[in-house]
Amino acid sequence: MKKLLIFMLALLVLPCVFLLTACGKNPPNAPQHTHNWSSMFSSNGSTHWLTCDGCSEKKDEGTHTYIDDVCSVCGWIKNHQHTFIPGQYEKNDEYHWQDCTTCDGTSAQEPHEMSGDTCIVCGHIDSSLNPEVASIRDLEIITYQTDGNGVYTLVKLPDGKNMLIDAGGTQAIDIRTFRRIVIDAGFTTIDYMVLTNTFAKRTGGAEAIFTNNVKNLYIPDTTGVTYDISDGFRNAVNYANTINTCNVIKLNPTNEDSYDVTSNFSYNQQEYSYTIDFIAPVAPSDCETEFDASIFIAITYQEKVILFTGDATNKNIDNYANADYDYNVDVLITGYEPATGRDAIRLSDNRGTNFLTDIGLTNSDNVIITNPGVTDGLGNLVNVINAHNDPTIYNSTNFEYATVKINGSGAITVTTQE
Repeated sequence: MKKLLIFMLALLVLPCVFLLTACGKNPPNAPQHTHNWSSMFSSNGSTHWLTCDGCSEKKDEGTHTYIDDVCSVCGWIKNHQHTFIPGQYEKNDEYHWQDCTTCDGTSAQEPHEMSGDTCIVCGHIDSSLNPEVASIRDLEIITYQTDGNGVYTLVKLPDGKNMLIDAGGTQAIDIRTFRRIVIDAGFTTIDYMVLTNTFAKRTGGAEAIFTNNVKNLYIPDTTGVTYDISDGFRNAVNYANTINTCNVIKLNPTNEDSYDVTSNFSYNQQEYSYTIDFIAPVAPSDCETEFDASIFIAITYQEKVILFTGDATNKNIDNYANADYDYNVDVLITGYEPATGRDAIRLSDNRGTNFLTDIGLTNSDNVIITNPGVTDGLGNLVNVINAHNDPTIYNSTNFEYATVKINGSGAITVTTQE
């Protein structure tokens, strides 16, 4: 009888063991998830950890190690209480969370609560469920300037890809705002990221954005240079080189004077195309300052051209004007960085006029000035532009961001938000 009871008990237990063993296993053909770990720690009152941008797992979790009431690992302040801005969320395709306004800590990641194609908590839109969002075929460029004079530009390309030009911000609050805007724009993956030079105001937030799955990083070739390289630039490039899914392209005109990306795509049974030309006017060995090394970017769509010069100096303007670039520019986005003792931009002389003539500005064109200085360099730039058939000027001292659009028929609009 005892043996019979044991046998019957075994029959009951074995299926449960089988079910428990199988529970939680992925289906045989399920794709392998690759963690994309954040570069900055999340924290609470007792511990800190790194989060994955695509799931809820954590790593390097540990208790705070305090030195003078500040954790030496994550910067948590003892007895600190997080404060969050109501309704302001960071998000990716699966989760949302909030950044603390007074430290680098975050709230826990929570899955989206979807109603149709929209999360009712953070407003995230699943574009795969919304054909109109997914099928916009305008080229849109939005250029920002932070309170700390950092600069960055979002480019929404007409085939659904995107580009981030620079990662401005040297203050923590600027970097958090920059990251929030990039994510809110839907840049959870970045197809093309460009650091136009090595200056801190253009690279301060670069490392923080690499959790967004950067596919291609374009940078000036800094091999053997003697000019300044910011920690933001150096850390971002070092980090990018450790990611096997990120392609790092160093631009050096001694090897090739331009690097092109062309996309051909169809929409509503019509064929479209655009070209991005990444231009390095000055070789690394000829750069006297980090601003000379600025990358120029020409985007051509529907026979319209937008030229982005980064920080313009005499040297890179001269080299560009003397090269054979066949562009008739419709919108110029240019920067000016004043610096004592440097040969900063002086467009009041012939080189400035030659440059503007070379790029073909006319009285129907637009000029957006980013990162303007307060010295006579900016005044000279404005005066020369005005003298050259009086195009419309947008000065970033007067706006928070400027938006340039080229629609599918080639019409250009420029708007600003103060």
